[in-house]
Amino acid sequence: MAGKFSFLKPDFKSVIPEIWKDIFKSTVLAGLGALGLLLIKQVPVVGTALQKLYALPLYAWILVFVVGLLIGFWVASAILRTKLRALDQLAETDALTGLGNLRKQNVSLKKAIHAASPEEHLSIIYIDIDNFKSVNDAAGHDSGDYVMKQFAEILNQNRKVTDVVCRCGGDEFLVIAPRTPAPGALIYADRLRKEVASTPFKTLNQRPDVSLTLSAGVAEWKPSAIESPDAFIKHAESAMRRAKDRRNRVEAT
Repeated sequence: MAGKFSFLKPDFKSVIPEIWKDIFKSTVLAGLGALGLLLIKQVPVVGTALQKLYALPLYAWILVFVVGLLIGFWVASAILRTKLRALDQLAETDALTGLGNLRKQNVSLKKAIHAASPEEHLSIIYIDIDNFKSVNDAAGHDSGDYVMKQFAEILNQNRKVTDVVCRCGGDEFLVIAPRTPAPGALIYADRLRKEVASTPFKTLNQRPDVSLTLSAGVAEWKPSAIESPDAFIKHAESAMRRAKDRRNRVEAT
């Protein structure tokens, strides 16, 4: 079974030079625009405007520069926020499957635990693909990646709007299911198990389709019995290990 893998981290150093370029371009354009408006307002004739250009008082030049600088920084800050949001999303996304990665899992689970209450149940489902190594061995790693994407799509299509699905290891996944008690999570996990078992997964290079099964463990958050998010995950993982002894099963803590 594959071990945990590291998640992407934003490369802020590569973004900073681009931001300064945006600031410079925005400032120059805004300054020229402000200067143009100032000239048009003062004189309607282009020739006269060129003559008046050198006659502008110092405060007008300073005003044009400051306005351009402020507009430039405002535009650049908007661009910066957009780029940082994209980087943040990239840092929480598994590159192969498009699901959340380990960082997304940790952040989302902490938020879900904080929001949980006796009335707002929280469950997690720890999923492992049974004997996925055989797919890579038989069909090749490219086909294995292709099959993994199809498997991830099944998880994604079956999740509720409030659920978060993450790939937390090579062939391991975690579903964070707010507002779901353990019995509901068991039904949810078993539905996934049945759909995966009945799905022919396509491979590349005209190789035959492959079949998959999964083993899953379900745990419900109980503050009196579980001391931390890591312990919560270990409860679900322990249940998954019991299911994996016989494979194609779902177990609960």
